[in-house]
Amino acid sequence: MRKAHPTLVNPTAGGITGLAYALAQSEHRFHVRNIDLSAEDLTDSALWRRVIAEPSTDRGDVVKLWGGGRYAQTITPMLFSRIAETSRHTGSATAPALLYYMPSLALMDCRYPGYREVNTTNVLETGLITEGVYVILGGAGTVGRVITRLLQQRYQAKVIWLGRRPESDSKLQAQLNAFATPPYYVQADANDLASLSTALQTIQQQYPHINGAMFSGIVFDFDNSIAHTSEAQFNQILTVKTQGVVNFYQTFAPLVSDFLVYFSSGQAFSFSGAAQLSAYAAGITFADSFVHAAAQLTSATPPVGAINWGFWQSSLEEWPLDYAINSLSDEQGFTALERFTALLRQGVCRQLLCLNASEPVRAMMPVPLQQQIRLADGLTQSKTGFAEAVQALAQQPKPELATILNNPDQAKLLNLLARAVLARIEVLNSASLHRDALYQRWWQQTLTMLDQAGLIHYEQPGYRLTELGQHACLNAWPTWQTEKAYFINNAETRALALLLDDCLTALPAVLTGQVPATDVLFPNGSTEKVAGIYQKNQRVDYFNAVLADSAEAFIQQRLAVNSNRPLRILEIGAGTGGTTAMVLNRLSPYYDNIEQYAYTDISKAFLHHGQQHYGQHPFMRYALLNIEQAPDTQDFVLGHYDVVIAANVLHATGDIRSVLSHAKALLNQGGVLLLNEISDTNWLSHLTFGLLKGWWLYQDAELRMSGSPGLTPNAWRQQLLSLGFRAVYFPAESAHRLGQQIIAATSDGLVTCTPQKSVATCVESVATTTIKPNTVQAQDNAAQTIQSAIKQALSEALKAPLTSLENHIPFSDYGLDSILGVGFIKQVNQVLKLNMNTAIIFDYSTIEQLTDYIVKTYPGITPTAEPDTELARRFFNGELGVGEVLDKALLSRF
Repeated sequence: MRKAHPTLVNPTAGGITGLAYALAQSEHRFHVRNIDLSAEDLTDSALWRRVIAEPSTDRGDVVKLWGGGRYAQTITPMLFSRIAETSRHTGSATAPALLYYMPSLALMDCRYPGYREVNTTNVLETGLITEGVYVILGGAGTVGRVITRLLQQRYQAKVIWLGRRPESDSKLQAQLNAFATPPYYVQADANDLASLSTALQTIQQQYPHINGAMFSGIVFDFDNSIAHTSEAQFNQILTVKTQGVVNFYQTFAPLVSDFLVYFSSGQAFSFSGAAQLSAYAAGITFADSFVHAAAQLTSATPPVGAINWGFWQSSLEEWPLDYAINSLSDEQGFTALERFTALLRQGVCRQLLCLNASEPVRAMMPVPLQQQIRLADGLTQSKTGFAEAVQALAQQPKPELATILNNPDQAKLLNLLARAVLARIEVLNSASLHRDALYQRWWQQTLTMLDQAGLIHYEQPGYRLTELGQHACLNAWPTWQTEKAYFINNAETRALALLLDDCLTALPAVLTGQVPATDVLFPNGSTEKVAGIYQKNQRVDYFNAVLADSAEAFIQQRLAVNSNRPLRILEIGAGTGGTTAMVLNRLSPYYDNIEQYAYTDISKAFLHHGQQHYGQHPFMRYALLNIEQAPDTQDFVLGHYDVVIAANVLHATGDIRSVLSHAKALLNQGGVLLLNEISDTNWLSHLTFGLLKGWWLYQDAELRMSGSPGLTPNAWRQQLLSLGFRAVYFPAESAHRLGQQIIAATSDGLVTCTPQKSVATCVESVATTTIKPNTVQAQDNAAQTIQSAIKQALSEALKAPLTSLENHIPFSDYGLDSILGVGFIKQVNQVLKLNMNTAIIFDYSTIEQLTDYIVKTYPGITPTAEPDTELARRFFNGELGVGEVLDKALLSRF
């Protein structure tokens, strides 16, 4: 079994993967499970149950069980305009389309589609250079000769061949003399390291500088099934793709400047036939594993990659085949080499599959749902500058960290909270909990944490108190009422203690569904109660400062590369702006370079907060952004931002890989994602935001910490690397025990896009849309009055003009959420003298539906109009415009 990206690759047994393909496809007596495991998971007892449960496959499809997830290979189609044009001139109307693919891993789930069309218009046309020096091991082979000819014709390149035959061999002489300028030939055996080293010394006497080296060594046999091969024959084919591959890297990697490319084949994948090619498939999968391992070396220069070729037409002409195989033309293959070397040198792609696939083969390829990917614009950052800066932050933590770590207050608070929680829930019968499954998850995690604290014995479905727990039930609540004063009177913990006290007090009502948790955390739709816990205390400020330091380090490197290009920053879930304040303060020396700081959130309530506190900066922009949806469907430009920040927000989503992919899509090539995230499960978050439904919406529990939406540092690293981030850093690693972590990850520039509808489709959609007529008739004065009151309250909650509100549009489409909904329903209740719960906006989710509900449920109500004197005061204070005053005045006349 071979390990796969993004964990460190050990290619030693990589050939077993290809051998499993051959076994599954040729020996149907066997039930083959081809599973890739990672060493760090081997101590997990659950892993072996999953191995046994894994179904067999008749083609040997490889599956990776890693970090709690199940992954399968996916193949990303890459569309190159030049290649597409070339393939149109094949002269055959039925010729299969030429396809280029980027193999990768995807979690085995329909939520993680793997088919992505790649627009590479920002990629250089070629990674080859004029008058470059290129070594081809196996250059006398058919593919090597084709590439040599085109290198000489198009780039006036100096080409060196390495081969086992002596230069005096007559056939070799004929091949060399077929060129106007024969390649420089050096005899060497790829399987002999000393032979290759001697060859290199010979080459350097003639060509001291080598730009690129290509490994085209191969021993091939079309009849090499497991049942019929001999050990000698198997080893002869295998050795050149194992020992030869390693020897070539050890010899040329230290001296080649631009790239090292291995020529591989489609037999590295289960869809390609391996039944008669057992040794070759084993050698190819080892070689590909080795390439990935070499590419992960921190000292990996030059970049190392592999092209998995399909059959070349030129090669097939030399084989006596009695059947047709779809194949590549010389032009197609060489164009792929040009583009791949460009991608490789840019650090975008290190493996490419190039073949003319027949329809049956394409049907077997792991190419699920359609997406599009393009390469974002970007600048070439220093490879070491930012890395050194963030690593220095980790190695030299700020002086105040020691004081924070040694402060006993947090431990004392957590101890008090555990006992107080037990006292509050003991008055409840678990059966009386709100039937929402999300609260059941909260309940189960609470019992787990109480068990860990030694207060109960958790025995599903119930629990029993320990002696310590019995004592806590008698004294914990009175003790909390006394001890909380210490934390409330301490400036460092005041905001958190007040919020915790409110949550503890309301806990029984929240769990039984009597009071929405949003009413407790965001009373009257205000964000002020939670704002205080995100700033102005040492612990929170420390992590925000490290994030701001990381942002500044990146921007310094970015400006060093190009100080004329404006900076663009986007913050996801900016909320109350605790992180924003620290970042803006740190970046003040660079204000003249900042074109835009996008302050985004899913709730308009937080955007209003941001406008009030940071509106003085001309570069600030405010916009709704739901990171669980594709950003380009929300009018955001993909690949546009240098820095994307998300503080305590990404964990509160259903699918972490999806939101990370969306965040990455906002970044340009080389841009950085900065995250401030929880690093453990504790009472502080569980008792506050853990009461919100969003906390428990995650659907990928196998990737999260137990009983929490958070991810461990290792899980963050795994997911970020697997999605194409080049490097992941933890600049606050020494402070992780405080419950937070800072993550910095740089993007490779490949961004996922949503396919756009055609104009015809859009027109058709508009033409066939019907709008439900308003059910509230104009002659119904009571209904009209209620509707006007709802509209007015909605206008004020959203800070939107009345004229922009439509009766049939869902509240959620306007950005009205459970937070803004509190203030909205409070005003409707006040004006109409009602007592509706905020949750009514989810059951009756438009102006029209809510009006109809109130008319039918509360007949005969009359609204309380706002006095004209109050209207005048608000008008002269600038709180209302003329149109809003007229609307309110008209309302008061009914």
